Amino acid sequence: MRYELSAPSEELAFNAQAALTFTLINTNLVALFKKEGSTNTFLVLPTDKTPSGGMSIKDMVADINKMMKGYDPKAAEIKDTDVVAAVKDAEEASKKSGTENKDSNVDYLALRVELRQAFLYLQTGKKVEYAFEIDVDASELFPKDVTFFNVRKLAVGFWNTNRKSILERMGFADFDAYLAVE
Repeated sequence: MRYELSAPSEELAFNAQAALTFTLINTNLVALFKKEGSTNTFLVLPTDKTPSGGMSIKDMVADINKMMKGYDPKAAEIKDTDVVAAVKDAEEASKKSGTENKDSNVDYLALRVELRQAFLYLQTGKKVEYAFEIDVDASELFPKDVTFFNVRKLAVGFWNTNRKSILERMGFADFDAYLAVE
């Protein structure tokens, strides 16, 4: 009995896939990589449908210090008072008038930052798609009893994708809906 090896009718290619789940600013994300033939695809997106609530600046500083100590027990800690001083320095530098300096009652460490959307899609030979949104709970910046002008939240987002599910998660105002005449 004689066996002959014949060439397969279609060529087999190396394929691979990897997934990494991680947390960034208390937001659960997944990074996916897929290699299929000569096409590489990389995707990052949130795993939870509802926002996480983010983290306070104080919590971020504590987590960064914990992470640094995990890598190097002798690492110098970041002091939350240094973070507040840096923010106040930036605030002072942005003032253009010679107004009298007075201490702010803003609790910068209580400000909450939330990564609401992190979407990145790269595929060989195609344009990169992205969408990012960060919300800052700014309710601590002004006294709560001031109603003439008060800021509760600052939302900043940028994107270049048209994917409906991603844009819906961002929740930005639909300008056309606001401008609609009834």
